[in-house]
Amino acid sequence: MTPDKDLDHGKFSAELGARTLEFYEKEFDSEFPLPKMDMVAIPDFSAGAMENWGLITYRVVDLLLDEKTASASTRQRVAEVVQHELAHQWFGNLVTMDFWDGLWLNEGFATWMSWYSCNKFYPEWKVWQGYVTDNLQSALGLDSLRSSHPIEVPVK
Repeated sequence: MTPDKDLDHGKFSAELGARTLEFYEKEFDSEFPLPKMDMVAIPDFSAGAMENWGLITYRVVDLLLDEKTASASTRQRVAEVVQHELAHQWFGNLVTMDFWDGLWLNEGFATWMSWYSCNKFYPEWKVWQGYVTDNLQSALGLDSLRSSHPIEVPVK
């Protein structure tokens, strides 16, 4: 059930989620081991989304959209979030790092897979061009600051 009671607003994500699970199973040569995958929109959810094992929770704006009125950027954001969280079912849930200092790899793999799968599903969106302008340039700028630190730091 969607919080706004309009089930059509969940159609894009539900269909994308099913396609993405099948895609990841083939890409990773590893079947999704659970009998189902639930995705739930939660009003006033503070995080963007949370990849619980078999139950992903999302902010409403990161899962639901009105296909009649949604902009291209809204569709792309929802697709990237859904595909990122589904990638975490493999990177972070099925397989995870042995200690906290390696968790950046879970996020890195899930983020890369969301762009990779989004590009495969929607090549007209030119995801990799957006990656360079929206993410890489920003990361390089932040990495050049004095306050920058290594990606992996010892946890005590």
